[in-house]
Amino acid sequence: MSQNEGKPAIVIDNGMGTCIAGLAGETTPACTLPTAMGYLPAKENTNERYLPVLPEAKDKPLSVGNTIKFRTYLNERVILMERGVIQDWDRIEEMWNHLYDCMGLKSNQHSVLITEKPLSPRSNREKTSEIFFEKFGAPAFHVVVDTVLALQGSGMRSALVLDCGEGVSSVGAMYEGCLIPKSVNRLDVAGTDVTTYLCHLLGQNGYKFTRTGSISISEREIVNTIKEKLGRIAEEPIAESGNRNEEEVYVLPDGTQLRIGNERYECGEPLFNPSVIGLDVAGIHKLVIDSINRCDVDTRRDLYKDIILVGGTTQMKGFEERLKHELRLLAPDNAKINITAPNNRQYTVWLGGALLASSATFQEMWISKKEYQEHGHNIVNKRCWACT
Repeated sequence: MSQNEGKPAIVIDNGMGTCIAGLAGETTPACTLPTAMGYLPAKENTNERYLPVLPEAKDKPLSVGNTIKFRTYLNERVILMERGVIQDWDRIEEMWNHLYDCMGLKSNQHSVLITEKPLSPRSNREKTSEIFFEKFGAPAFHVVVDTVLALQGSGMRSALVLDCGEGVSSVGAMYEGCLIPKSVNRLDVAGTDVTTYLCHLLGQNGYKFTRTGSISISEREIVNTIKEKLGRIAEEPIAESGNRNEEEVYVLPDGTQLRIGNERYECGEPLFNPSVIGLDVAGIHKLVIDSINRCDVDTRRDLYKDIILVGGTTQMKGFEERLKHELRLLAPDNAKINITAPNNRQYTVWLGGALLASSATFQEMWISKKEYQEHGHNIVNKRCWACT
């Protein structure tokens, strides 16, 4: 199935933290929106001092934002996705509709390629196809697991990708241009857990953002900003490296100064040691080792030499160094470990989709609206690269 009347397909990287969209064949996305909807405060009061009012949105009870900062304005947030699985279909449909408006495109004139996380439930992609075909009138549709697209976007023929985003960390290997399905795996520990843990650490040290001591939506976004600006991952586990006396100052919107010391190093520990947040699962470095060990022995040396990082959480300072440190402890002695961290790697998955959807070899893989009408939404489980 070729694209509708020569019009390029829309590629959507549907993440838990951000939704990135643009046209196939382009090298940069057209828009990046927060995967968030919520209720804006009607007016400022003492309990909402960190919640600036958007004048143009006062009369809209439920809003979707055009910038990432939108999340800091919310005093109540609607949960759209959890760990890569859509929770509120009516609201996510509204957000996708907002994407079309943002791009100035008509939904019935462009095929859609959308991402999903590895090992997601089949019902997730079935319902997604239903919405794009029946509600938006898309002429053709396809869903691809984001690990595949990350490999496409990296430009490598043989590599292992570690994708650590907002809600899910995942791995997958490609050898000589072919995905190795048994190498694909996921871990439900990612950026949101780092933010939650930093909230906990700051609370332990006496910082309270509300009168009740709970963390509101907007205040969580402030902590998320602290994480992005000041957070870093220690090269060795905190238990081994000990306390650090390096303090940084973060100024809150009301002028209050927070002095943040060891918390900025501790907050990233859940990624490598999930037990600190009460989870009995392996860290992301062991996820990488397990993925490589699932591949044929002859391919493993090449995969160690080409580990590619994608996803916003991998941009935390020290992430690459800590990962290499942990892998050296577990990998064979003769393994040469090389980690590549591309610039703008939060867009690698989207770029892979833009390349794939515009390639000549992919055009016969589209599921047409006619095929959907004949076979129903189960066709996406037969035709799409979902890795379930």
